Amino acid sequence: MQTSILDLVIIAVYLIGITLFGCSFYFKKGGKDARTFTTGGGHIPNWAIALSIFATQVSSISFLALPAKAYLTNWNCFVLTLTIPIAAFVAAKWFVPFYRKSTSVSAYTFLEERFGSWARIYASLCFLVMQTARSGVILFLLALTLKSALGFSCFWIIVVTGIVTMLYSMLGGFKAVIWADAIQSLILLLGTLAVIISLCCNIPGGLGHGFQLAWDAGKFSLGSL
Repeated sequence: MQTSILDLVIIAVYLIGITLFGCSFYFKKGGKDARTFTTGGGHIPNWAIALSIFATQVSSISFLALPAKAYLTNWNCFVLTLTIPIAAFVAAKWFVPFYRKSTSVSAYTFLEERFGSWARIYASLCFLVMQTARSGVILFLLALTLKSALGFSCFWIIVVTGIVTMLYSMLGGFKAVIWADAIQSLILLLGTLAVIISLCCNIPGGLGHGFQLAWDAGKFSLGSL
């Protein structure tokens, strides 16, 4: 019972804290300016943006679903991750410099200026459909985890989490999202480190024996070509 109460307190403090922190950007200088809302005013440190990108890429899919799939099968899903450095290089080499030279607030604005309104609408719709599906999976996996740990309804977990996220994003804008993501990325890293340490200390027969069992079972395979 004590553990459940502690879990509830930690989750409540985190949700309230991150919501108040994100919403606070609305009340700061320039918080109600449209350009600051969408671009952050150009004064966000690069390390915070890097942490935000990392947190955006790492979700409950990465944290829960993929390790479970690797445990059940192999590292086939890891193959897609190997392409990220290539995509990052292409983006940093060509897309980012090109985007910085443009005067558009967003990529969708540029698409409309270059090709017409149909391109902006098409790209926006594709992005929204993709992110809606992805966000649904992420929230559902989160809800399943919290339901098994705390016993709450998946429906209400998704509703509360969704409202909290939308609230600080809509009020705080770009800065709120970046800084909230930066905080969440640190929590993810510390959580991953804690899980690795726990696994290393609790594997029957030791870490070496665990690796040998996984190797013999083909768990490190990248799957069929």
